[in-house]
Amino acid sequence: MAGFLSDEWLDGLDLGAGRGDEKAPAVRVRRLVTGGPEGDLTFESVVPGIDGSVPGGPGAPGVELPGAELTLTTTYAVASELDVGDVTPAVAYMQGRLKAEGDMPTLYALLAATT
Repeated sequence: MAGFLSDEWLDGLDLGAGRGDEKAPAVRVRRLVTGGPEGDLTFESVVPGIDGSVPGGPGAPGVELPGAELTLTTTYAVASELDVGDVTPAVAYMQGRLKAEGDMPTLYALLAATT
């Protein structure tokens, strides 16, 4: 099993898994995880729409995608909770533990699709 936020974990990242909203758009997302054992980590990926569509193709972890629509920032602890499903992105956002910058309507569509 790949260690959380390791290169192997990033290679297997599928942010679109388990999404069930037919109206959910594909979204370019930049994630910033602060306070990790190896320091802060920024990675980007594309969350596919429910139909599997991906604008501009998949993003390589660790490589900036021009035009990321959202930047989501969490601490390492919250990122770990999100990864194992102990908290949903919507709950973390409402609690102020997930910060967002960028296109807010896109954020709300993404949060609705992940609940």
